[in-house]
Amino acid sequence: MSARRELTPAYYREMADNVREAARTAKIPEVRRELLELAERFERMAAYIERRYPEGRDRSPPDDEFHS
Repeated sequence: MSARRELTPAYYREMADNVREAARTAKIPEVRRELLELAERFERMAAYIERRYPEGRDRSPPDDEFHS
């Protein structure tokens, strides 16, 4: 699968789940907090793609759209 195709809401939500799992095992509170914030960013990215492509196309925004 190409990297561009992976950038779907499902991909970002899976990444958020993985990061939250890491946060559950983090011993340092600051690390746990940072991981949970990162998971929330992945969730926001998933929601953005869903809003951007409401018809549900399996597409992602242009590569530079998240880099600003």
